[in-house]
Amino acid sequence: MEIRAIRDHEHPLAAALVYEATRGAPADAAGVKGFLDEARSLGTDLSRQVVAVTEDATVVACAMYFPAPDGSAIATRPFCRAEFARTELQLALMRALCAAAAADGTRMLQTFSDEHDVETHHVFVESGFEELALMLFMERGARDEDRNITLDTDIRWIPYAPEHEDAFAHAVDASYEGTLDCVRLGVAGRAALSLDTYRARGDVDPSLWLLAQIANETVGCLMLLSHPDENTYEVGYIAVLPKHRGKGLGRKVMERGLFEVASRSLDAKLTLAVDESNVPAVNMYRALAFVVTDRKRVHFSLLATV
Repeated sequence: MEIRAIRDHEHPLAAALVYEATRGAPADAAGVKGFLDEARSLGTDLSRQVVAVTEDATVVACAMYFPAPDGSAIATRPFCRAEFARTELQLALMRALCAAAAADGTRMLQTFSDEHDVETHHVFVESGFEELALMLFMERGARDEDRNITLDTDIRWIPYAPEHEDAFAHAVDASYEGTLDCVRLGVAGRAALSLDTYRARGDVDPSLWLLAQIANETVGCLMLLSHPDENTYEVGYIAVLPKHRGKGLGRKVMERGLFEVASRSLDAKLTLAVDESNVPAVNMYRALAFVVTDRKRVHFSLLATV
């Protein structure tokens, strides 16, 4: 068994393997092409991905990572054909993937596993990943009454524009202090994140990226991302700056998001992910009628520190 970088003619074979593993059905030509097109559109260098190949040149396993513009990346779990799904092979794949990503200049890898998938969790930890958090994925449909939410008139909402880039970046950076979301990531890990991280996750409508100000002082921010094909809006980032927490501003910022989504489409959904240990945020979302749709463990590896 050889573990190495994927070769050009093997791209469709690896894509078919991932398709079958994630969809539970044999891949067709359209599915393979769609996967490869999407990977390339995300800026993925397919030549940097890793595969396991038998002596007869059969691709039996692969692992991939999808980079963001700021040097972070999302890694997949190892995908193996059933008869080759051994822990040692998965470990070798993930270690090779981390080495390839580090050589490519990636500073931080993140990856996900199902809450009760003990084997994949073990593979990530043994490959040098640290468990970051148990994330709750929540969603809520837009409602007619959201259009009539009473917005706080003391809050001035400033939509994103290039001249406000520094103000948005400062608000995001400042909000990391004392945050209850993904505490174990720490300052070093958060330094790998930037506004470009959020831009890469969906379509950006500047009117849905908002700074919240009271008396000309920034108190928080909201960045919603649009996924038109699914008629879904994602909370890319929401924050209240440290000195303004505990005043109910988080709910007011979120209510502005509900208002914006409902104003655009009553058929739309709003989705978000939150660290289960961030109890105040979880309680706020539940109070606003968000429901949990999935639970996943998040792992990370700071490659630049290894």
